[in-house]
Amino acid sequence: MRQSARAKELGFVDVEERLLVRIAYRDLLERGHEEYFEVVAVGGGRRIANDVGKSEFDRWARQHTELTDLDPDGLLDLVLRTNSSP
Repeated sequence: MRQSARAKELGFVDVEERLLVRIAYRDLLERGHEEYFEVVAVGGGRRIANDVGKSEFDRWARQHTELTDLDPDGLLDLVLRTNSSP
């Protein structure tokens, strides 16, 4: 990432990741439930309010960018093109 940033004459690159998990299930009475968690990368997580989780998850689902196929150059190009984080 550092080499790609330097090649694009960027002073620095700050990469931040936020991991959200949605758990959808049915209880014994067949009622549907959804719960949302913000997951800490080094094991653990914390329960967040459903309305907050749903809002964040829906926003992500509408505008997310799949990063698994991007190399550092592609990621920086995407950020520079959209002027925002993926």
